[in-house]
Amino acid sequence: MKKQYTKEELLEKLRNFYDEYGRTPSREDLKENKDFPSYGAYYRYFGSFNIAKREADIPIHPSSKTYTKEELLEMLRTFYENYGRTPTEKDLRECDYLAGEPTFRRHFGSFNEAKKEAGIPIYEFTSKLDSSGDLIKEWAEEMNDEISKATLEGYHRSLRDFEIFIEKRGKNIKDLTFKDIKNYCNFLIEKKYRKCTIEKKLAGIKSLFVYIERNAKLTEQKPIIRTLVLEKSRIYIKKKLSQITRRESNRLPSLTEEEIKEVRKKLQDEILLLTLFELDLNLGLRASEFKYIKAKVGEFTNVNGALEKDLWLDLREGKGKMLLYRQKRKFYHLIALTDDMIEVVKRQLLLRKLYGVTHDHLFFGVRGGYLTKGRVFKYYEKMSKIVNKDEIREKKIILTSHRLRRTMNTLLELKYIPNTVRRMRMGHAPETQTDRYSILDLDARRMYLETVGML
Repeated sequence: MKKQYTKEELLEKLRNFYDEYGRTPSREDLKENKDFPSYGAYYRYFGSFNIAKREADIPIHPSSKTYTKEELLEMLRTFYENYGRTPTEKDLRECDYLAGEPTFRRHFGSFNEAKKEAGIPIYEFTSKLDSSGDLIKEWAEEMNDEISKATLEGYHRSLRDFEIFIEKRGKNIKDLTFKDIKNYCNFLIEKKYRKCTIEKKLAGIKSLFVYIERNAKLTEQKPIIRTLVLEKSRIYIKKKLSQITRRESNRLPSLTEEEIKEVRKKLQDEILLLTLFELDLNLGLRASEFKYIKAKVGEFTNVNGALEKDLWLDLREGKGKMLLYRQKRKFYHLIALTDDMIEVVKRQLLLRKLYGVTHDHLFFGVRGGYLTKGRVFKYYEKMSKIVNKDEIREKKIILTSHRLRRTMNTLLELKYIPNTVRRMRMGHAPETQTDRYSILDLDARRMYLETVGML
């Protein structure tokens, strides 16, 4: 039978190991030493192994080397001088003298910020086709002031994939036909990319085509690609994107009220996941926006006041207000919180204290770190497993951050909230973008209004 340890005995084991070996025990040490408690024992008592180390007052990562900012910047400059290109995340994993990506993120906020401070290019694009290199560079310089750098980098990557596809067929950009564009679109769809990935890849090509036409008119010359090919290709790309959008909307519909109740019931014992679910259902966050919401509490009267003080939450006299940063559109959004949401937010703030969170991000994981985009996906996978465990049903309840966004929009639409308000809650800029999330027809709206007595 397994020995039962008390909390103090578990901490004493950690201290003894540290005194004997001069380092912090790892999970492998727990497995190899039969006299040592298992990792599960620490997880049950403390929530994570690192929290147990913290309570035992021993270093969490003593074996990992610590770097200064200057040392990290010098690494990047050395790599750039040796190889003549910007290092990628793959290089960080494979190159011996480079620190890992988490190290750069801790010191600079992101790997790209570290590249900026090191004075090396964030992203380099070199064309694989002989005649399109100069053209694409000119297009990039012109578009640099009109769209964000992140979008431009996405376009560049899209064009690189397109050029590889065309190059394999022995084509040059001057020789492109409508059939080539059609084959490329079908190639993307057959590979079953996500809708947003296909949109980015095709948007890069479409933007390049627009530039080619505009450049030809300004210089009063014939475009490098035939005008008929450009026009037919743009129409075909638009048609394919609309088909993908319709297919995406039918794939994961909004959660029903019964499904929401079932999820809440199943997650009762997982308080951290339940709070994450409640907050996301009411805020409609993108997976990339979780790490931008701060947990600082204070007083503010408007958005400008909040920005000056770097505050996002105001709970004075029970009147809750929240400041959301919409990372994709780069704007702040001030919303009022209902009484139920105020309680959920307070519960999240209490969980921060229980888990010993030291950073200022509202959302965090079981180990105390803030939620990255990849970690959000993993938590929703875990939620889906818990909800569908030991249940026999025709269709599983699949939970994703994007599906909760759609659910929030549907719930607001059912309450007859205007499209302008819903657009702000979703963090959309174009008015038509919110319509993609609308799955209610006129009959469904009329039925709801009759139910609540408004018709």
